[in-house]
Amino acid sequence: MRQLRESPNDKTPSRSVTTIKRESGRHRKLSSRLTEEQVQELVAAFEAGTTRMELAKRYGISRTSVATLLRVSRARSNGG
Repeated sequence: MRQLRESPNDKTPSRSVTTIKRESGRHRKLSSRLTEEQVQELVAAFEAGTTRMELAKRYGISRTSVATLLRVSRARSNGG
């Protein structure tokens, strides 16, 4: 996992995004699969007691991706 900056030519706001390495060796941005609003909903649901597995099924992502989003969200809220 690496932190990347989006290019200034992107139409999306500049922010750090998390990428994951796929078996093929290519990277796919988690942010391309979920909106920031969905990530916030995912974090809130987890904090309310929803399991990682349930969240993975609900959002169509892996449990590992859920864990990564939770970790990145926690780091952002701690000023990281």
